Amino acid sequence: MDTEDLIPEYRRYCSSERGLSPKTISAYSRDIRSFLSGIEKNIGHIGSKDITAFLRVQRASVSARSLARKICALKSFWK
Repeated sequence: MDTEDLIPEYRRYCSSERGLSPKTISAYSRDIRSFLSGIEKNIGHIGSKDITAFLRVQRASVSARSLARKICALKSFWK
């Protein structure tokens, strides 16, 4: 399955299972797309080191609140 096919599924999960607001779902989806666009691996081969490296780079350019949101988005995406 293509990673872009997973985003609509993830959005449905966030809405129906987690009851998140539309703005939160949009922000989480943007965060996931941002992460996946920088990874040149099959989604099945992405590991914690890839996520940690992404967050380390993000830490230098986003606020603490945005970084916390990105962490929440990535955690919920991999559940």
